[in-house]
Amino acid sequence: SVTGVQTCALPIHMIESLVNDKTRCGRPIKVKVVRRGQAFETTIHPALDAATGKYKLGLWIRDNAAGVGTLTYIRKDNGRFGALGHPVCDIDTGALLPIDDGAIYGCNIVGVARGERGKPGELRGLFLKGGDQIGVLDNNTNFGVFGCLQQEALPKVAGETMLTAPRENVKIGRATVRCTVDGTTPENFDIEIIKTNTFSSSAQKNMVIRITDPRLLNKTGGIVQGMSGSPIIQNGKLVGARSEERRVGKECRSRWS
Repeated sequence: SVTGVQTCALPIHMIESLVNDKTRCGRPIKVKVVRRGQAFETTIHPALDAATGKYKLGLWIRDNAAGVGTLTYIRKDNGRFGALGHPVCDIDTGALLPIDDGAIYGCNIVGVARGERGKPGELRGLFLKGGDQIGVLDNNTNFGVFGCLQQEALPKVAGETMLTAPRENVKIGRATVRCTVDGTTPENFDIEIIKTNTFSSSAQKNMVIRITDPRLLNKTGGIVQGMSGSPIIQNGKLVGARSEERRVGKECRSRWS
């Protein structure tokens, strides 16, 4: 699978105009391809599409993605944030999508599709009308997406200051998940941490929780899509982020030491 293409140092969205430029219609194009982290050069011969009368390269391209997720934390000293608790992946191939640039916006949750056995539910949200971009994304990893919030957005988005807990301080028992399931205001819901894994190095999933709050169970049926990244709090400290859609879900830790 090809994860990136460059031609004459132009971004991917300008390739169509280059291929169909009057001075070089149908001529071979030298491209640089990145596949599984390895870069190489090759030549593509554009073919004429009889239906449109335009030359095409025959590439299947995924050039953007959008969705609803939850911010896990924001650093007030520099505006850096983490969100989702899992990577953004291609819907067809499952491959982690590299980020060239990205943006985050405020979202209004207007409905919930309840989760059922074998079928994850989802939060239904709308980007706020007339809302401005409040931050940028610059990294997509197995632990979530990361970026920087605009300074003017910090007072509106950031919550109370909270420490992260070392892994040895995370205990089986009661905890809280913070998420927004209606409107724009996050709420705290009761959960139970039923399993933790104390690995010597970081792993993507290392905590199992159970939803116990009847309000959340009645509203959503459990954890649903869109709640990815919801912070997990125990004894007043951030201990992890929600990562999977189910009543009993796996989570990733907030800190390794």
